[in-house]
Amino acid sequence: MTEPIPPPSGTAPATAPAALARPVRSGLSLLLPLLGVLVVLALVLGLSAGTGRWLLYTEPGTKWLIERIPSVKVQGFTGTLLGERWRADSVRLQWNADDWVLIEGLEAEGLRWRFGPRDHAWVELDARLLKAQKVTAHNGGPPGPQPRPLPSHIAPPLRLMLA
Repeated sequence: MTEPIPPPSGTAPATAPAALARPVRSGLSLLLPLLGVLVVLALVLGLSAGTGRWLLYTEPGTKWLIERIPSVKVQGFTGTLLGERWRADSVRLQWNADDWVLIEGLEAEGLRWRFGPRDHAWVELDARLLKAQKVTAHNGGPPGPQPRPLPSHIAPPLRLMLA
């Protein structure tokens, strides 16, 4: 019978546990970048949801958002944008240099919002009360020989249902 050949001097024989640990360790090292990406994605989604909730459901967030909407100027706003009630001393919508609408003493109560309802409307608003003290529309364009024709069809992205 022959004797086993000893390993060369200076090297230790490989043991089974060390050989098995290498594939597991390299598999885990491949999962670490994926785990990092998932953690960053969860943080971004959480921050986005929290920011959206702050903007739409808190009074300071709603005021901050309204101040940054171009062509809309609001004074004395109270309430939350997607809340059940809000009011504003004045709301001015201006779409060019000469054309604007000013709504004064605007109040809304019993608001229920729905998104993506039907009939090409993106948003549906049910309101128990929607009132204004005064509405002023200004058309400052030059008068023409003929009155401006009315559009044959208007499909706004908002559907308003009043009780």
